[in-house]
Amino acid sequence: MIAVDSLNNNPIYRFNRYMHYLKGNRSKSTLMRMPTISLIDKYTEKFGHAEVKFFGAITWAFPLLSKVLTEQALSKLSNWVDAKFDIQSSAFKFVIMLEKK
Repeated sequence: MIAVDSLNNNPIYRFNRYMHYLKGNRSKSTLMRMPTISLIDKYTEKFGHAEVKFFGAITWAFPLLSKVLTEQALSKLSNWVDAKFDIQSSAFKFVIMLEKK
């Protein structure tokens, strides 16, 4: 199984989703079912093998950074941060590849 989804561990992204919920752009059900690191761990255990990639740790800063950096520079900076640091708990998105063992 391969899945791409938003992660619910970063407080900045959680706050943003909650604000969208208050505006009526998201349902309460969506907020309650957002994947977490612990859910990823449960799926890994259930399937037996998983590869997970996290990305988008600084996406929240793009509106500010876009005033001084080009889109290409933002992309490079984001990719560099994601590769250089352990962004697991601060990631915006993740890709999980699960294999039943």
